[in-house]
Amino acid sequence: MARTLKKDPDNNTIRVTYMRYRNFCNKLLKNIKTAYEKEQFQKAKNNPKATWKIFRSVTGTGVNTVSPNELLKSSYDEKSSVNIINEFFVGLGKTLSEKFLNSTSNLKIAMKL
Repeated sequence: MARTLKKDPDNNTIRVTYMRYRNFCNKLLKNIKTAYEKEQFQKAKNNPKATWKIFRSVTGTGVNTVSPNELLKSSYDEKSSVNIINEFFVGLGKTLSEKFLNSTSNLKIAMKL
């Protein structure tokens, strides 16, 4: 339906049908997901460790391990990649402090007016 709508964007019948179907499917998926998560919490209600495991999976705050190989491949060799990463983190403090000082000085100026 999306392809058909993309080929003929001026056809209101296809647009309305597609949008209703899309919204219905998204709402159905959302409700099913919510029901599943509630069921999982009910199963683990007496087990704190399992409850926290489900909580982390629902909120997406679990431990995500990212391999440092991606960062090391940001340049043509590992040494220059490490230098790029170090320069970023060394400059980070300076950048944040400058932004903070600018925002506080702007605030002081605004308060004087």
